[in-house]
Amino acid sequence: MSDEQIQQIEVALEDAQKALFKMEALKRLVANDDFKVVIDKGYFEEEASNLVISLGNPVYSKEQVEKTEQLIRGISCLSSYFGAINYSGTQADKAIRDLEETKQELLQEGEI
Repeated sequence: MSDEQIQQIEVALEDAQKALFKMEALKRLVANDDFKVVIDKGYFEEEASNLVISLGNPVYSKEQVEKTEQLIRGISCLSSYFGAINYSGTQADKAIRDLEETKQELLQEGEI
């Protein structure tokens, strides 16, 4: 057993636990009724819909269209960020199990 290997596993476990904690925090957040009203319904649905509809406004200047497109991209970026948190957390959950197993194997090898 190498102390360096164990140390590397410990660092990887710490990083994975942070990602898992962040995913769990997001799950609690999205389950919150206020989040559903303000973000899910208000931002992702209503605001996005209003912005897309407003793009068809014939009196919009080029600058207004560009600003509206930026706002739409902002909604997409937040949604992507939430997706990335979920993906990272899911991967971290698996990694934690694998790292713990590897750590136990290394510790058992060191006892022999």
